[in-house]
Amino acid sequence: MDDSDFTMAFAWRSFSIGIDKLIADARSKNSANVDLLTQARDLAQKIMLGPENQNIPPAAVRYADDALRCLEELQVLREENSTLKTQVAAAKNVSEPKNSHLLAIAGMLRLLQDSNRPRYNQDSIARAIECLNWRGASHSGLTKLFAEAKKAAEDAESNAKF
Repeated sequence: MDDSDFTMAFAWRSFSIGIDKLIADARSKNSANVDLLTQARDLAQKIMLGPENQNIPPAAVRYADDALRCLEELQVLREENSTLKTQVAAAKNVSEPKNSHLLAIAGMLRLLQDSNRPRYNQDSIARAIECLNWRGASHSGLTKLFAEAKKAAEDAESNAKF
């Protein structure tokens, strides 16, 4: 068996598998093209196998089948890889908490842990955290953040009721 045998077997098996799928699809749809596709396959077989209708060595057919199976598996792996890349990209897009969010939480924890703490409301909490002079923890930014947090809590409570 030489390379030309393998090449011929591979080409024939590739074509044969493809046209057999087309024939099966045409049959499932009761298409009038079944006879035409079958004739095309038979004609291609005569052309590829030569004028004497020579046989392709069985070893070449086995190698061609193995190569085609590997190509199909490779295609499946490529598709799975693409799906995984998409999932990884989506996972990377999960937003990290903003620094201002972390500072708001840290400031409120500090206020809660103060044994001499007064009674706080939203505005006084924002002012107390602002007094810590942390960059990114301004009174206006904290007020907006608290409003967003309140809205998120309301949404979560309404969803929890269902």
